[in-house]
Amino acid sequence: NWSVQLYAENIWDKYAVTGVRSSRAFIQTVSDENGDPVTVRRYYQDVLRPREIGLRFVYDFEL
Repeated sequence: NWSVQLYAENIWDKYAVTGVRSSRAFIQTVSDENGDPVTVRRYYQDVLRPREIGLRFVYDFEL
């Protein structure tokens, strides 16, 4: 049994933020190797994957 599937994800190639981590809880001060304070900020955005178009082929071996 063969099957073929045409698929498309994010067809308009839209740039969109799907999640953000930006609260002050993710900002902290740590010490470097000399004991001096260093501010560490963890800020990032999750974005949609770029446009993806393809064919998917599946073969069922009927085991």
